[in-house]
Amino acid sequence: MPDNQSTMPLVKSLGLDTFRPREFFLIQPTMNKPHLKKLMTTFGASMFQSFPSRRTRWRIGQSFAGLGAIFMLVVATAQPVSALPSNLVCNFNTGTSGSFEAGTFKAGTPSPLSFSIDAINLDNQVAELRTNEKKPPGTLRIVRALNASHFIEAVTEGFLNLTTIYDEVGETGKYPAVHSRHFGVLGQAVYAQYTGYCKIK
Repeated sequence: MPDNQSTMPLVKSLGLDTFRPREFFLIQPTMNKPHLKKLMTTFGASMFQSFPSRRTRWRIGQSFAGLGAIFMLVVATAQPVSALPSNLVCNFNTGTSGSFEAGTFKAGTPSPLSFSIDAINLDNQVAELRTNEKKPPGTLRIVRALNASHFIEAVTEGFLNLTTIYDEVGETGKYPAVHSRHFGVLGQAVYAQYTGYCKIK
């Protein structure tokens, strides 16, 4: 590679203060043959052959445009997030439960469970949990998903209850749901998971 002093007259004759390959790439199409031949002799033809041709640049641009169109199509055809009515009553008749005692997990069968989820606001991601009409409702946080909504309750001492309600099955008015409880009693792990349906209240 020649030093800057030996190439400066030639570079300045092209209207450049210093030689930068990117600038040469931009002026190359309008450069006359004597200047191009002299530059290739001075700097080596291999340096300039590494630049993509105008046709190659056009193909690259078309590829990016195609990828952009595919991305927009995927976004446009994606299924919308779940939509739910404002008030639901949920019943869970089957499930499993368990606890961790004396160093081992023990399985059991929980009793049927039912509760209401009211004042569902998917935009603000909040709702109310009612297990007894005579008691104040609990607060639920909502995490929205495709074809489902997750309702999270943080109970005493930070334990969690999670209810996932899926989209309505056809036009049956039934929303499949799964309810999970993770809590503890006297330092021992206690958990349960139920399956059932929610309906419009």
